[in-house]
Amino acid sequence: MTTQLSYEDISHRATHSAVTIMLRGLAVRGVGFAGNVVLARLLLPRDFGMVALGMTIVNIGDFLSDGGIASALVRQEGRIERRTLEAILGFQLMLTIAVAALVTAIGVPLGEAGALGALMVWSLVFDTGRMPNSIVLEREMSYRLVLQTEIIETIVWNVWAVVAVLLGAGVWGVATAQPARAGVAYVMLSMRGPNGFVRPRWDWSRVRPLLGFGLKFQGFSAVMLLRDQGLTVAIAAVGGLAAVGVWSIVYRLTLVVGVLLESLWRVSFPAMARLREAGNAPGPILTRSVSLAAVMVGLLVVPLGGTARALIPVLFGSTWNAAIDVVPLAAAAVLITGPLTAVLVGYLLAHDRPGVLARMSALDGLTSAAVGLPLLAIVGVVGLGIGSLASALVDLVILSWTLRTGWSIDVVRPMMPPVLATLAGGFGGWIMAATVGPNVLSIVMAIMFGEAIYVFCMCVISPTAAADAIGVVSRVQQRFAHAS
Repeated sequence: MTTQLSYEDISHRATHSAVTIMLRGLAVRGVGFAGNVVLARLLLPRDFGMVALGMTIVNIGDFLSDGGIASALVRQEGRIERRTLEAILGFQLMLTIAVAALVTAIGVPLGEAGALGALMVWSLVFDTGRMPNSIVLEREMSYRLVLQTEIIETIVWNVWAVVAVLLGAGVWGVATAQPARAGVAYVMLSMRGPNGFVRPRWDWSRVRPLLGFGLKFQGFSAVMLLRDQGLTVAIAAVGGLAAVGVWSIVYRLTLVVGVLLESLWRVSFPAMARLREAGNAPGPILTRSVSLAAVMVGLLVVPLGGTARALIPVLFGSTWNAAIDVVPLAAAAVLITGPLTAVLVGYLLAHDRPGVLARMSALDGLTSAAVGLPLLAIVGVVGLGIGSLASALVDLVILSWTLRTGWSIDVVRPMMPPVLATLAGGFGGWIMAATVGPNVLSIVMAIMFGEAIYVFCMCVISPTAAADAIGVVSRVQQRFAHAS
């Protein structure tokens, strides 16, 4: 089920897949963003906070039922047999149903927020069923069907949630969108995937060899889970559900950039695993990938941070004005740490170094909490933005030090031109938005002015990196046009 790839095949597929996922990911987040704009007009910050806590419960359940086995299969060399996929599916379904039942038993008696989480967590049963097809496609870096499924499920979630809220279901309408999304995605991927509908099977002998790397990967995932979901709970305790709701809106805005980074990580893990299998030196492709990722991240961060002063009141209303000063800080954090984590997390996992990532996640989580939570109590939600920026600097130091000392690879230098150009463009957009005022014209002018500054600075500071990014995107667009 896995073909042997040459170095040229890996490089070609990785570059093509990365840009493909970026473009399609932007479409996914565009749909999601539109849905959130509508829901923000229909619901209160407290309602968004309840949904965020419900997603926290889902994420915890996802972690408990995963076992890290899917990641072990991505890293595994050689062919994956169908009976192995059946055994993994059976093992994970058993865990998922047990976790969902436990969450339901605990959550329902705790009130509305707990009951919402209990309903949403059952979506994991459908998500687990997608594994046999999605894992084979990701190993091959063949993302077309996976991405089509993600677009469809995003549309389903947003349409279902908005219609249900308009019909009077309130926050429960948003909660029911979660299992609806997962069910549609499972059916679509199973009907069109390379393995079809895979039946679950109990076969411990096929599961056990994968648990070694899986448990190490879960250690890294556990730290990330405690960091991200623990912070949500802590924000609720310190600032209340309204603060969680505002931070949730900021997070959803950064997902426009985050989906690009997540997509790059999805490509980098199988690509680096295949490069390790082929015995190729990773230095040149790592530095080029970091540079390309930084250029693309900068292109998205400029309008995100530069337009916040007009974007928040125009799209969400004055109720959400507390997010205005937080967005640029969160965008700066993504700019600093995003390109590195998008590329290097996959590299370190492929080289069996999840311990480095676990320590990094623990340290940046502690930094975010130690800086952000006290400031939340003092200056409000903007303190969380400062905390996220401080945690991004921790990631930068740890990852750059690890690559320099372990493999003599400098990954900071290729990031610097896009970072400097992004800061200049974002500042220019912010000034424009502040000058014109909170209206649609201000948003358009801030985007155009900020991006013009960004492109100019990139062409002056690093024309090679700018030309490389343009060339990669252009080649992929040509392939799409030819295919269509």
